[in-house]
Amino acid sequence: MKKIALLIICASLSISLAGCNNSTNSSEKNTEVISSTENSAVSKAEENTSKEEKISAESDSREITQSGNLKVVFNEEPFFAQQKYAATDEGVYLKNENVNEEFDHISYIDFESEQEIVLCADSACKHDNEKCTAVLSYDEFFPDPTSQYFFVYGEYLYILNAESDIEKTFTAGTDFTAPDVETPVETHKNSLYRMNLDGTNREKLFNFDEGDAVEGFVVGDGDNLWFITKTPYVYKDDKGRTYNTSKNRALMKYSLKERSFTERIPLDEVNNVKLRFEGVYKNKFIFSGTAYPDGKSAEDYLDILSPKGTMEEQIKNMDEFTEFHNKCEYVLFTLNRDNKSINEIFRAKYTDVDNSVSIDSVLAYLSKTDDTVFFLDLETGETRDVSAPEGYYFAGFIGGKKYYRRKYDGKTDTAPYFDDGNGGVIKNDWWQFQYNIIFANDKFAFVNTGRTGEEQPDGNLKNPHDAYVLIPIDDLQNGRENIVPIKRLEDKP
Repeated sequence: MKKIALLIICASLSISLAGCNNSTNSSEKNTEVISSTENSAVSKAEENTSKEEKISAESDSREITQSGNLKVVFNEEPFFAQQKYAATDEGVYLKNENVNEEFDHISYIDFESEQEIVLCADSACKHDNEKCTAVLSYDEFFPDPTSQYFFVYGEYLYILNAESDIEKTFTAGTDFTAPDVETPVETHKNSLYRMNLDGTNREKLFNFDEGDAVEGFVVGDGDNLWFITKTPYVYKDDKGRTYNTSKNRALMKYSLKERSFTERIPLDEVNNVKLRFEGVYKNKFIFSGTAYPDGKSAEDYLDILSPKGTMEEQIKNMDEFTEFHNKCEYVLFTLNRDNKSINEIFRAKYTDVDNSVSIDSVLAYLSKTDDTVFFLDLETGETRDVSAPEGYYFAGFIGGKKYYRRKYDGKTDTAPYFDDGNGGVIKNDWWQFQYNIIFANDKFAFVNTGRTGEEQPDGNLKNPHDAYVLIPIDDLQNGRENIVPIKRLEDKP
């Protein structure tokens, strides 16, 4: 993986000048076999004792043979895991969108050479047809920019080609053309692709069932991948509000070796709480949800929230909503992968927790409504506040070190701040508000610094594109401005 750029360059020297017509994109292997969890054939006990991930040496079986611990390999929610990136310690795979009206490109940004290359080893290729390993044709891949989720697992690059999940957990809007009864939402057939890290040997592993939506995360489990699928529905109530919801929601395990779905765990509501994926811990999935008071539901919550009537009635309605909101509770659950048990591990009023959580090893970090943070030890159930310097709040980890953000004081400040060892913070005053950390390891932070291009007399940009930089972690953690630009394909020599 470390030498992807070198492999592509070397391969391009030895490949024929016949162009991409000789590139290999394997034929589809559409396997859609689903077995019930009660089927004894799929409930084989696995003896996984090691906690380390190992890569198999066989060229035809390079999946991870890890021991029983689950691992989130993609999640669209955190700031560092946006859909069009697949980050590794050595570089980042990137989807370049809107190359033309027919396709997108896959490229690779190599941290060592500090430049971007097209993910194609053929020096004669024009990267303009489906035979090219870098081309994502709109005939096969949805043109919606939020519809391809990239991730690296083992020694393969994967693409989850899936329409954006319109439901998330439960949403409401206004659409007067919506049906009055629950009706399935028409969806494209979602699919999973896999290729070598240099882009060669791309193949479709399978299609999801027709009509099924896929939520925006993937969990690795040895030679298996877990997804959440569901059938999306839409309906309109008697007040004209449209609701997006779903049925048949389930955790689905796909075996990379058997090339089939081998397990299905229904995700029913628990005590009227709908489960929302948050992360994993050892052999457990972690979900959150909202417990509504007095037997109420999400529809009731949205109904009270919706403005209606005169101003006086709306003010009264807002008071009613505030009272209702303050009675709601935020709940965390674990789902045991092995015995399928679901257990509640935490509950707090909405007035105390702001409905956000991040999982780091054995700790679940939760935000309070006053911007302070506390952690929940998933082993012991212990909770403890996470201290932060005055005027700042704990925001996570970068390069294995806690960082903070400034509490909002009327100015937008997105800079990361680190402990100075004396109760204060090391400032990064050079940080600009549009900077966005995509990925960070113990060496670099990979940062999107905003849109750039050739400035025109009218003030617009010609060939606008995102600019990226590398910032050495040691410099970032110590407040030193050391920005290493990445040379993009669009940049002039």
